[in-house]
Amino acid sequence: MKTNTTAALASIILVIVALSATAQTVVPTKIRVNGVELTYIERGQGEPLILLHGGQGDYRSWEPQMAALSPKFRVISYSRRYNYPNDNPITSKKYSAYVD
Repeated sequence: MKTNTTAALASIILVIVALSATAQTVVPTKIRVNGVELTYIERGQGEPLILLHGGQGDYRSWEPQMAALSPKFRVISYSRRYNYPNDNPITSKKYSAYVD
């Protein structure tokens, strides 16, 4: 019984991973601004709409909203400087995300 449950759970996880991989059809773009690496994705055309993720999120946090909003807007979602997949070392001991 335990083997069947483990196999079923593994199958479900595999399906979720496969769906997540196919859901992101936009290739992220990396840019450097004042020495800071930022990664973003954009979809659609028209008036720009910038989506900012929460503390532990990244540019992928807005995927469902981007799909819904991109028919009417140029939707841009980026990762804040210290969030995945950006590679920016913290250079000050006094750094605060509240100020960033």
